[in-house]
Amino acid sequence: MTIELKLDTQALSSLIEQDPTFRASIQQSVLQNIVNRYVKNADSSIDMIMERSINKLRDEVLDRYTFKAPNWEGTRKLKEHVKTDIFGVLDDELKLQVQELTKKSRDVIDESIKAAFEKLDKGHIDRKIESYLNRYTNEYIAAELERRFKAALSQFTAN
Repeated sequence: MTIELKLDTQALSSLIEQDPTFRASIQQSVLQNIVNRYVKNADSSIDMIMERSINKLRDEVLDRYTFKAPNWEGTRKLKEHVKTDIFGVLDDELKLQVQELTKKSRDVIDESIKAAFEKLDKGHIDRKIESYLNRYTNEYIAAELERRFKAALSQFTAN
């Protein structure tokens, strides 16, 4: 139930002077009325403005980077320049990753080779190299002797 009380300025002033809590109550009531009238309206207005702004921004972003796909209602596809930019960035990143992995792989291989050579017996390597050199030298000498022998033989048989 609501009671409506109409007071003139002098009657209101006299009530306020007599009872300080009445003054606080009136101030509270006036503030509540202001809040109800303006702030709540402003709050819903702000919500509408924010929603419109967000929708407008979303549409601008969509229009900048996508287009509506033909024959597909509501479907959007990336524009070619956006795809190119994205693939360019991905390609650059992939190249960096490959370079980094290649360097790491080389480092691992180099370390493995170094470790393998450190484990090898140096004398064994020297003997192996000497064995290969002797074998190739002997094969070369044998082939050269055979060639020269055949050449000499062919001259001897021709005379």
